[in-house]
Amino acid sequence: MKKIWYLLLVYLIAGIRADYPQNASIYASYAQSAYSSLQNYFLITGTPALYLEEYPAPYDPDYSFLWPFTQVFSATLDMTGLPNTSISSWQADIISQEQTLEAYWDANPTWGLSAYDSGILPPYGSGGPKYYDDNAWTSLDLLRDYIFTDSQYAFSHAKSLFTFVFNGWDSNPRTCDSGGTYWMEQAPGNTNNDRNTISNAPNSMAALILYNLTSNSTYLTHAKEMYEWVVTYLRDPSDGLYWDHVTPSGSQCEINTAKWSYNQGVIVGASLLLYLETGVIGYLANASQIAQSALSYYGCPNGKCSSDASLFSQPPPFNAIFFRNLLALSNYDGVNSYRDAMVAYAQYVWANQTSTPEGPLFEFGSPPTQLLNQAAVVQVFACLAWDSDRYLQLL
Repeated sequence: MKKIWYLLLVYLIAGIRADYPQNASIYASYAQSAYSSLQNYFLITGTPALYLEEYPAPYDPDYSFLWPFTQVFSATLDMTGLPNTSISSWQADIISQEQTLEAYWDANPTWGLSAYDSGILPPYGSGGPKYYDDNAWTSLDLLRDYIFTDSQYAFSHAKSLFTFVFNGWDSNPRTCDSGGTYWMEQAPGNTNNDRNTISNAPNSMAALILYNLTSNSTYLTHAKEMYEWVVTYLRDPSDGLYWDHVTPSGSQCEINTAKWSYNQGVIVGASLLLYLETGVIGYLANASQIAQSALSYYGCPNGKCSSDASLFSQPPPFNAIFFRNLLALSNYDGVNSYRDAMVAYAQYVWANQTSTPEGPLFEFGSPPTQLLNQAAVVQVFACLAWDSDRYLQLL
């Protein structure tokens, strides 16, 4: 996989572009409109530039939590892949959002290791608990930032975050489901001991990318540990899809059996990256089985979505994460129906926008519009405009 990443970086630097899908210009225009309204309605200019959690804000200031902001950062990175654009044209936004991200960085925690807080730190806010899934999304953003721009800030912080994540591994000997990365940092006073698909699989992905970039086998070892824990304890054997989390309850463990789309997406991504790093074909077969089973489960078998497909009622950021991983997979298993389902979802989303003078807002119900949802919509539209040869860069 080292050579694959090297070639991707050459594509970016040289500005090489292959053929885009026929409808790329349509989705590029949708992405540009949605991104423009995101910046116009949610961005509070300054140094650092901060974002509102929702618009209109119930109080001022109402700065975004980390999770929505990571999806803004991801959306901006996705915008770099639109036709007739380049990394350099988005460099100012990327640098600005690195500065925003730094406002969440807790360099001197009172407990535990440095990482990004769930809430913005003083003087803009009061911080918040640290979550291992929040920091997984941040790691994946930072690694894409580094690959795209050679940002040393991004690379150094991504490596620091893996130290934080590995410290979150459950080393408590249990009678059930031992191991796994916690959802939430186990700081004094925290009573949440859940271990989730979403706190393990995306961190496995980040570790695999770090392994690719550094050749440090420690990353590969821990990536496999997190992946195998999820497969062992959170896979539904009846359909191969993944439940949400394990909660210890005395000497037993309770499993939350919700099957969110982003859980399926990240285990697809982790399986694909393991295949690329190890060459073990079973990982690719797993990824393809999960992706196709998920489409059927959400009412879109073979990419054909029914009008009442449950996919449409999944949270928008969950679907954005789901589909970016399926697009990357499509280059390796040759299944085009993943994109067909994504197009159906994008058309549904676009048809349900709220028009404003500054561009479309996506409320998904009633006002206010959530930053998290607006950023997710940008991602969906932007990813559909990418050259398919570059889909691996979406991870």
